[in-house]
Amino acid sequence: KISAENETSSSKDNSSSSSSATDEGRKGVAGMVVSKSQKKKQFEAIYERTLRKKLCAKRSEAANKWAEGVVEASLRVWTLHRVLSRKSDPTTRINFLHVVQNSPVPDKFKQAEEKLNAKSNGGTSSWSMFALFWNQVCIVLGARTQRLLRYDGGSMSNDVAALYPAIRSAALDMVITINDAVRAGSAASAA
Repeated sequence: KISAENETSSSKDNSSSSSSATDEGRKGVAGMVVSKSQKKKQFEAIYERTLRKKLCAKRSEAANKWAEGVVEASLRVWTLHRVLSRKSDPTTRINFLHVVQNSPVPDKFKQAEEKLNAKSNGGTSSWSMFALFWNQVCIVLGARTQRLLRYDGGSMSNDVAALYPAIRSAALDMVITINDAVRAGSAASAA
């Protein structure tokens, strides 16, 4: 009878110690017991944060790539504008920029030309190939953004809004880079 009681008490001790070992395995921060569902929620939260960080990095990378492309194209147009403004036809002595200015604008650039003419009150004294190009870039960017916002009943509006910080940062850097290059080119041509 005594040995049966010892076995019972020792089995109770073993079960309580195994129960406390199980609780020890589930203890989380500050010694609190964490269930499987709570662990799953913690892992999901960590995964979500990591995913957001990666998406932010990818958006920033894509925005920078876009801005680099616009800078490259803008600087090419600016260089072409500068070259045309300096060169003239050797036989007629007409400046090549005036020839381009008096030529018809392609249909793709009609809206940009209208906006440029509206800004200069119909005058052509401030006409610039670069200004025409820049107006076209802004028109196309605005149209694409509007099309994305209207796509599938506005289902992409949250994605477009999530891109805004990266695009804004890249666009500010882009405009500063273009402005610096234009000023440096203008200063070099004046000297």
